[in-house]
Formats: sequence, structure tokens, C-alpha cells
Amino acid sequence: MAYHWPGNVRELANTMEHCLTAARLETTLFPKHLPTQIRARVVKDSLHHADSRTETGTSNRLSSWSLPKLQDYRDSIYAQAEKQYMMNLMSLAQEDIGEACLLSGLSQSRLYALLKKHEIPRSR
Repeated sequence: MAYHWPGNVRELANTMEHCLTAARLETTLFPKHLPTQIRARVVKDSLHHADSRTETGTSNRLSSWSLPKLQDYRDSIYAQAEKQYMMNLMSLAQEDIGEACLLSGLSQSRLYALLKKHEIPRSR
């Protein structure tokens, strides 16, 4: 709601597709699913509004939804990338554990641990 959508309805539709893709199996969309440029623009606008409020004597606090903590953001992005990699790996290896180990360079125990962590089923 804080974004002005200068790119019209097409930008909104593309953004919704991006959010749904980024959310994958999550049932709720969060700001972290928005494209980076939109989150950055909202934060920049929030900072600008906060500066103008400070000049008039009001509070300079940012909304808690504007940006996650950096470590949380890194962990989230890393986990998403790792899960996507594991899903791609298992698809490419046709769910064959031995082939997946060869392709990824992971040990069998590490591969099983990552599959369990990301709740990726292993058929074989």
C-alpha cells in the first residue's frame, strides 16, 4: 500500500507473479516476497517522510515492516536458494541419491540432512 505503482497494472500483475513464485509453498505473502526494487523504494520513501516529520517535530521511527534485520534477510535468502538448489538437484538426478551426490559433490549424509531440512521427499 505504501508503493505508488508508477508502472500501471502490468507492473502490479508482474509483481504479484514474482511474489507468488518467491513464496513457493507459503500460504501467506510477506514483504520479503516483494521484488527488491519495490522494497527499496518503499524504504527510501519512508526515510524521506521520516525526515520531513522530524523537521516538523514528529517521531523519526521507521515502520517495523519496512525492512527485516540483515541477518534474518540473509538467512531467508540463503535458505530459499539452498532449497531451490536441492529441488533442482533431485529433479536433475531423477531422485537418485547416488547421482545427486556425484552432481553436487555432497556426501550422502549431508545430502540426506539437507533433504530433511527442506522437507524434500526422496523416493529412492
